[in-house]
Amino acid sequence: MAAARPKHRYSESPLRALLNIISTSVDAIDAAYASANLPHPSLDAPYDPHAPGEALRSDPGVAAAAKNIIGAAAQMIAELEHPFQGVTSTAYAFHQAAAISIASHLDLSEILHDAGPGGVALDEIASKSGASEVLLAKVLRLLATQHIFREVKPGVFTNNRLSSTLNKGKPYSVLARSREERLVGTSGRAALIEFTGDECFKASAALVDVALDRDPKDEQIALKRAFALGPSESLFQWHTRPENKARKERFACAMQGTAESDNSEGLFQGFEWGSLPYGALLVDVGSGTGGTLMRVVKRFPGHEFRIVNQDLEGVIETTKRYWKTNMPAYDRVSFQTHDFLTPQPYACAASNYYCKPHVFVLRHILHNWPTAQARVILRHLRAAAGPETQLVVLESALPVVCRESDGTGHDDVVPGAARPPAPRPLLANGGRASASVYRMDTSVYRMDMTMYTLLGGSERTIGEYAALFAEAGWRLERVCRLPGTEQCHIVARPGAKSID
Repeated sequence: MAAARPKHRYSESPLRALLNIISTSVDAIDAAYASANLPHPSLDAPYDPHAPGEALRSDPGVAAAAKNIIGAAAQMIAELEHPFQGVTSTAYAFHQAAAISIASHLDLSEILHDAGPGGVALDEIASKSGASEVLLAKVLRLLATQHIFREVKPGVFTNNRLSSTLNKGKPYSVLARSREERLVGTSGRAALIEFTGDECFKASAALVDVALDRDPKDEQIALKRAFALGPSESLFQWHTRPENKARKERFACAMQGTAESDNSEGLFQGFEWGSLPYGALLVDVGSGTGGTLMRVVKRFPGHEFRIVNQDLEGVIETTKRYWKTNMPAYDRVSFQTHDFLTPQPYACAASNYYCKPHVFVLRHILHNWPTAQARVILRHLRAAAGPETQLVVLESALPVVCRESDGTGHDDVVPGAARPPAPRPLLANGGRASASVYRMDTSVYRMDMTMYTLLGGSERTIGEYAALFAEAGWRLERVCRLPGTEQCHIVARPGAKSID
């Protein structure tokens, strides 16, 4: 008689583990809404940023639970769908990018908004927008399948929570009168979508050629290939061409929108600005409008900080106007025309403590540049630094996807360097739910590809920042991570010696 086959003891399946994460997180979100006596925002209703139910989505507990659900749901899909289906879905994602850009350019959200929840038939949308009814049907159904827009009856579409974020806040009749002015005064969301669908999308198509090119003398920045930029011409220089005036204005609108969408408290949840001494000298390198340190001054008026805004000539004139408009009485601010790829104007004698900056600020600067140029920027700052000068880099930290350290060892010795991993069996970075760079923007990994495609730049891991700092004479001191995002305040001090 054959021996009885032992029963196999099954461990919890990955699907069950993911389901438990989803169930626990849904319970947490439901409890938060029940406690606040608020309904969940409806996917079918337009987005209202001022609704209490929307504000609750930003609560740290609710946001963390939502991230777990998104990551677990996406990982469950990856577990269940045919593997080649997952690959082909990614390969065909360019159609979605084209469709959302078409929707914004044609002001479809505004056309549907004016009609109300009953929706608009395809023939009327085509008549108003001037686009092909056949094309519109394909665009809207593809997007509606991604829960962007809603088909309420066959061939009749309306807005929903996602599509309404494309609304520019102007009636369609106003938008139709002036293509040049349609983005002026808007939130910047549509401008960002259209910039992404133009410069970013077209440059990305050239990235394959860059990857396959084995000639090191050839241009390696995909944007330059896609738009035939000059050998030494950057995105920003190309935008100054007369024929690119509309692109330049659109880019400015998009960037201003992302800056304004930053968590207003995020600037004060990292570096301890209030710990700086009275009259400290703060230099904003590549300041843009100078809004970062203006917010610091407003938060700590009794510190009487001395502020220096540095940027290129055309930008610094805008910076002066911005400060004159928003803080006309503040007399401890100055403006310098400066290219940060050249030596720092504040390279004073080491014995003159008063002119040594207490803080150099670099906000979203380093990710624009390849390592060689980023090193030059940091070396110029190191040469101008005093023994007590701090470097504060406001950037995103690119998480590795595995659960191990990135191999630098800094996680063990630098406060804040280690990033808490997502619960198993999720990917350590949270997978699909990996935190965005900005609330109005995209994941740090997409931004990493975008910076490389447009400028040859990079988002960087904490280990890569530590190595870059060391090469430029700085020492990574601590990392202040901002809640709900991959943004950090990365703080460094002068190393043992300056590097010339």
